[in-house]
Formats: sequence, C-alpha cells, structure tokens
Amino acid sequence: MKFNKLFAAIMMVATVGFFACQPKNTPVGPGVVDPDDTTKTTPSEPVVVEDGDTMTVAQAIAYVQSLGKDVLSDKSVFVKGVISSISKVDLSYGNATFDIKDADADNKFTCFQVNYLGNSPFRSEDAIAVGDVVVVFGKVVNYKGNTPETEGKGAAYVFSQNGNTEAPAFTDPEAQVVTIAQAKEIIDGLADGATTPDWYQISCEVAKLPTTADQLAQYNNVNYTIKDETGSMTAYKVYNVGNTNFHDMSEVPPVGSKLVLVGKLTLYTNKNTGAKTYEMTPCYIKEVVELGTGESQGGEQTTNDFFTAYRISLGDDVTVEAAQALKAGDAVLVESQLINFQGNTPETEAGKLVAINGDKPADAISVAEAVEICKGLEKSTSKNKITAEDGKVFKVFGIVKEVTGAYSEQYKNISFTME
Repeated sequence: MKFNKLFAAIMMVATVGFFACQPKNTPVGPGVVDPDDTTKTTPSEPVVVEDGDTMTVAQAIAYVQSLGKDVLSDKSVFVKGVISSISKVDLSYGNATFDIKDADADNKFTCFQVNYLGNSPFRSEDAIAVGDVVVVFGKVVNYKGNTPETEGKGAAYVFSQNGNTEAPAFTDPEAQVVTIAQAKEIIDGLADGATTPDWYQISCEVAKLPTTADQLAQYNNVNYTIKDETGSMTAYKVYNVGNTNFHDMSEVPPVGSKLVLVGKLTLYTNKNTGAKTYEMTPCYIKEVVELGTGESQGGEQTTNDFFTAYRISLGDDVTVEAAQALKAGDAVLVESQLINFQGNTPETEAGKLVAINGDKPADAISVAEAVEICKGLEKSTSKNKITAEDGKVFKVFGIVKEVTGAYSEQYKNISFTME
C-alpha cells in the first residue's frame, strides 16, 4: 500500500507546523523524531510525545512502504498498537518478537526482537500478553518488501505498556535447589538446544570469569565457569542481583566468589564440533555469599581445575564405536605427556585414550595430581611445547566432565575434559 494523497498531505502539514512552532527536540510529524537531533534519537533517551503524535500501525506501515524494500529508516519512531500475537519471548537474549495492530483494524506491524520497558531485557515470558496496548520505539524497515517491522537485536524497545513506562519490580521465581551434578542429570534428559521450563537454584563458587570489559559493555552480563563439590558447569549470560544489568566490571563478583545462582538449564550443542555443554541460562545472582579475591576479572583466567584431553587418538583397546559413545560421567584412562597450554589449561600432548569405564591402575595419577603438575610448568604454546619431566608419558585417570570434540573419523581423535 502506498501513501495516499490525504495522508501525504497530513504529514506535510504536520511537518511544516511542528518545524514552525515547536522548539528543537520535539517530534516532527506523526511520531517521527527530528533526525538532526543527536541527543534524542537513540532508544535509550526517547522524546516523550502525546498519543496524538505517535504513529498508528496503519501510518507505520505506510511510512516503511514509502522507504522501499529493506531500507532502514534514518529516524526512530513511536508506533502504538494492540498486541495481536506473540511469536517468542527469548530470555537468553532478553528480547521478544510480537505483532501489533490497530484496535479497529485487521492490520499487522511486527515488533522484531525488541527489548522491554526502559530498554531493559525481558526477564519473564509472561511480561507481555495478547491484548496489551503498547508503544514501541525504534527505527523501522519493510523487511523483504512485505513485512513492516522494527529493527531487530534489541535496537528497538517497548516504550510503554498499558500506559506504564517503567518495568515492574522483579520477583524471584520459584526455584528447585540442586547441586551441579543434579543439574547435569536434568540436562542429560533434554533434547539438543532445549531449555527447562522450570527454574533451579545452585550454590556455587566462581571458577573462571572469561568475560572482558568490552563484552560486558556490549551485553551487560557475564559468563562464568562455576563449581561445587559435585562438579562444574557453565553459567551463561549471568545478570546481577535482582536480575539487573551489570554496568561495570567493578560490579562483577570475581573468581573465588561464592554465589547463589537462579536460572534455567539448557543443553547447548556446538553445530560445528558436536560438542555438548551443560549450561545454566538465562540466570542471575540471587545472593553474593562471599566475594572472592581472584585476579581473573576482566578476561584474565586462572589455571583450570580440570584436565583437558585434547585431540587424543585411540589406544589399541578402545574401539571407534566406544569413543563415539563417550559421555559425561564415564571413567577414562589416558596416557600422555603433560603441558600447561597458554599457562592456564592443563592438557595432554600426543595423548591416547586407552580405556573407558575400567579400574584405575596402581601407577595412574588422578586429575588433581595432573593439574598440580601442569601448574608447575611454564606456559606452553602451539609453537613451544613445554612438557613435564622432559616428555614423560603419564597415566591419568578421571571422570569425563564434558565431551568438547566428538570423535572425528577424518582426524582420528577426540577431545574431552576430565575431573
């Protein structure tokens, strides 16, 4: 549908009128923000306008159609409508996709991957509902020439919902208390990429904090490796107390901190390697029990407390079928030289997987002993391999923590971590 003459005339008159009688930083036309105003055109600081100055869904559709196929508006706009359907509320990314319509029409404008009130992430799947009256703010586009929608990936957000402009206070969900080992058992029952509908609570210690200050500034959350007496796993996209954003690395509990985390559980599978990762995500800090003194804040990492069997071959007594079936919880015996790769990853060098679910040999060392040996080594790189005891082959016995690289028929090797 093209602009009709009446609507075009209305826009022209409105534009002239507003330019002539309004001070700078007021909207120009039906909900369109002055493009020359660099202080009020970002979603973080919208220009507040009356409902009469906000685009209807019909006007928004006409506006994006006037721009042409896949042309993003150079102006941020307010669009008001009634939520007619909800495609997804993605708590992992904190945004939602839903359609709105005019109350007296059967039209459709898509609010694509928009943030919530106050430009904050969505924290609850039931934060919005069909029938809610919302105003969204952001740049708009006619995607592929047939889908009027907002710019995605959190570039736009819900400016108001049923007249409210501030997100409601966060309430802790009901969560089942579990250990990391119990969480892994629950995740083992999930399909690839699936997330539990229920929330879980884990008391843990921060083992690793790989997130950098730049990453925090971009995403307002951090990633942790967490551990308790039963094992370790990944806490992905962790938010601050109250499920709020982190704003600076100084707010982030460092390595060694003891936390209570609440979140959902998911099984992540790397599409390229087939590696499976046990994750708690989305999640947030319910309580900081004790702050650690780790120096790994800001992306630096301490030495891992687990051992990595990296691209090791199969011994004579291990079949390809057995290697392909290897999973977390299996007991394994590897024979290998030991290195401390990059100074923080105790791992194998020219290693072999020689037994699965057998007994520990008398001359084998534990994972903890292997890690301690590696900690005493100088940093090893791909070009300079510094091995323990001048290349001595150790027998290391432990439990598979995670298969990080499925057995490759092409390269005849497998990768996994041990604890």
